Amino acid sequence: MLQRWVCGLLTLWCLVLPAIGEEPARPDSLIAAVALGDAEAVAKHLADPETVRTELDPECPPQTRCKPVILASEQGDPTILRLLLEAGADPNGTNSVGDNALILAIIKGNSQSVDVLLQFGGDPNQPNMFGISALSGVIMQGDTAMLKTLLDGGGDPHMMVDGSGGGKQSGMGVPLLCVAALSGQAEAVRLLIAHGADRRMVNVMGRPAKDCAGRRWSPEIAELLAAS
Repeated sequence: MLQRWVCGLLTLWCLVLPAIGEEPARPDSLIAAVALGDAEAVAKHLADPETVRTELDPECPPQTRCKPVILASEQGDPTILRLLLEAGADPNGTNSVGDNALILAIIKGNSQSVDVLLQFGGDPNQPNMFGISALSGVIMQGDTAMLKTLLDGGGDPHMMVDGSGGGKQSGMGVPLLCVAALSGQAEAVRLLIAHGADRRMVNVMGRPAKDCAGRRWSPEIAELLAAS
């Protein structure tokens, strides 16, 4: 059951979330300049206080990613992202399904954008409406280098992932250690433990993380989880 749950979240992470649509934008708008990757135009827009007030952190209609910082996080060059954050953009603003900029940067593989977002207070523990955060997402992807970056940047190794779709991560979910173990990520398990993850944490069924993967899954992982 838990393994199927992990696979289901991984499917959402890799397939559903990147497919969120984009709404048409005025050609003279801030987000249009961001979409074009025109840093000079973005800087000119940000020099206008009214543009900053109305366009820097707008509310997103359904099925859109209307925030400039969200769109900038998906681009390979973080120059525009830094301009927006320096102008006061919320690093944890979300699109219509609750993805923050860190989640989108990671989906696109933009490690430089991730570094910039963490510098400006991006939250690796903030979940979207499916209960997936940047931190749990990189474990599902098997990206241990990015996992270390997020843990060093404030990721909570004790996080419990709520797979109910309730839009939160809480004590009613599954320990990140279990998510890593059941996806076969021995290095992720090792990293979480090194950053303080507690093998004794229990899930909603009352089972501790150290019992979530038996030797039939991976003797190496079982040994890591069983260590005192």
